[in-house]
Amino acid sequence: MKPKTIGETIKSIRKNKYIKQTEITSVNQGTLANIESSKRIPYFTTFESILFDLDMTAYEFNYVRNGFQLSEREQLLNDFVKCKHSLYTQKIKKLQNQIESYLERFPNDTQIKYLLVIIDVYQKINKEQTYNIHSPESIKIWERIDAQDVWYYNDIYIMSRLFYVFPMPLAQKIIKKVMDHYEIYERYQNITPSRISFLLNSGKFFNHHGMYTEAQPLLKEAKRLAFEEELPILEFAADYALAVIEYVHGNCDYAQHEIDRVCTVLTMINRPLLENDIRRDWNLFLAGHPN
Repeated sequence: MKPKTIGETIKSIRKNKYIKQTEITSVNQGTLANIESSKRIPYFTTFESILFDLDMTAYEFNYVRNGFQLSEREQLLNDFVKCKHSLYTQKIKKLQNQIESYLERFPNDTQIKYLLVIIDVYQKINKEQTYNIHSPESIKIWERIDAQDVWYYNDIYIMSRLFYVFPMPLAQKIIKKVMDHYEIYERYQNITPSRISFLLNSGKFFNHHGMYTEAQPLLKEAKRLAFEEELPILEFAADYALAVIEYVHGNCDYAQHEIDRVCTVLTMINRPLLENDIRRDWNLFLAGHPN
């Protein structure tokens, strides 16, 4: 479905709200008429003012403009964010195919290209069961973003998903920069779930490398935020990673109790894939850390 023009969408919204052209105070009637008939494209500041008069955000405007649905690009980004767990391989494969199809038509869309790099990295990590993988594309992305004085949200998000592949001193530097920039963006939309996921992934990454002192505060902060945001799945993920730390510190019975508690709740809320994943990872951990 081809989206409406900006002018057509403004006119449609205005008429649906029974607002007269003369009631749009941000521009004169003649200018508005030219915009609505697509004879003129509004300046950004003019467009913002019209949206204010229409009581609408730019994001919702584009949703309406696209026939009350996300654009193909926005849908890809939305679907990628929803793929929180590497367990759902069929969903990830389907998304990968959709991204590849999109890039055949829009090969210069950098952000969507980066999603493909992230998927490739995750697949390699899951297949080889190690963070020590080779990803030249990730290095190129890092070099570009690191050259910037300021990171924007997409930069933060991309690096929060790619830090795994870098050697430890650099990985720590990236983790700190991502955390600092999340602070800058803390009031930007609803980024808390993304921030929680990053804290969890960073904590699990440090756990994997035996850096439990570095991992623990990140995981506790992830658990706190997940509790406040009422995101139990993310809270359980934090509980699992914290149980690993408890175990290596000698609190083995307590750690096992926490794993059993989490798995019991996951069974009760019908999340068998997550429960099985936690049981598998815990058993692998125990095999490498005999009591």
